[in-house]
Amino acid sequence: MKNKNRSIHYLLAIAVIMLIVSSLLVSGCTVNNSPAVAAGPDTTVPEQTDQQPEQVTDNYIGAGERLAEPVKVPGTWIGTDKSKAIPDYDDETKEKYLAEAKAEILRVFPETDVSTLNRYYWDAELAGSFFIPALVFSDVIVDKTEPENACDQIYYSPDKKRITWWYYDTNSPARGTSGSEIIRQEDVDMERDVLPVFKNIIGNEEFERNRDNYSTYLLDDGNIHQTTAAYICEGGSGVKCYMGNTRVSFSRTTGRVVAYRENFNEEEFYSQAVKLPTVPKISLEEAKSILEAKLDELYPDDPQNIQYPEGGSADLSGGLFWLDSCVYMDIEDDYLLSPVPLAWGIIYITKESQGWGGSGEIWAAVDANTGEIVSMYNDRIRISGKTYD
Repeated sequence: MKNKNRSIHYLLAIAVIMLIVSSLLVSGCTVNNSPAVAAGPDTTVPEQTDQQPEQVTDNYIGAGERLAEPVKVPGTWIGTDKSKAIPDYDDETKEKYLAEAKAEILRVFPETDVSTLNRYYWDAELAGSFFIPALVFSDVIVDKTEPENACDQIYYSPDKKRITWWYYDTNSPARGTSGSEIIRQEDVDMERDVLPVFKNIIGNEEFERNRDNYSTYLLDDGNIHQTTAAYICEGGSGVKCYMGNTRVSFSRTTGRVVAYRENFNEEEFYSQAVKLPTVPKISLEEAKSILEAKLDELYPDDPQNIQYPEGGSADLSGGLFWLDSCVYMDIEDDYLLSPVPLAWGIIYITKESQGWGGSGEIWAAVDANTGEIVSMYNDRIRISGKTYD
């Protein structure tokens, strides 16, 4: 069944996805199709680094064209039973992946108490908007000198060959929020405080290979006291991924990273699915005009006085995006038929949304090649998905 007929609303967690920050420290970079951006009035202007140079990509196809060959989607879609993403491995394969997972945990956390790696089970974790298998370890003491700082869970992906999610237990001192800040929000540094953890998990070779494809942001997490949310979005050529990102939570009271969640796309699928040119046919101003015209049509007797905030959530959730969420993809029988669409993500505020509480910020998306509104939500319309012929 095509995704145009699906109406999937799920918590982003940045969102992302890109609608920002969940109420739980452990929720990472998931995206939100709901109207209100989760970043509240405490959100500060982010630091953005690693601006991507223009890249030359082979094998582009024109907007509106289908892929030459359908691409098998990885795992199971969001909105379905994620347990279906867990293969029925034989005992030998399970033992192989278990050994690899333990070795990787010990590489990333060399002071781990090995005896605490015996509590594990199979589950699934997101890669983009698809669930793929994950081996989960519970109550792991990652530093024998700090046994009180136990990781509630560590997820290892056999497909990616790395840890994709970990977080300290709620009661761990590393996550303390009752003390005074030792680092102010404006003094948090992506290169110093966050990227070393990211590089350690991804691996230096992987990081250097994709350095120009990452864009990074720092935001005060208004939902978690004295915590900075760092986002590392995959993409390239100035285009962010809607789903594909990593969220790292940094405690300003302890000076430590306390949670990490990777949602990067499965690499082979991503390389085959992103095939449109990165230069849009429609400008951001034209996309805004399309959005404003729709609001005028919906509220002819009640002008909405649209505003476009700057900084904070607008920088993270606004701009050009690969809409790498299954709700925007042309999928039939578990195969992608058309390339992942390119869209303008727009953060805006209306008279109506200001009455919803919080910042009143809304996220909308306009296809950057066709001008189709593919995501929009207010009291009079709900659009969540793209139309395919």
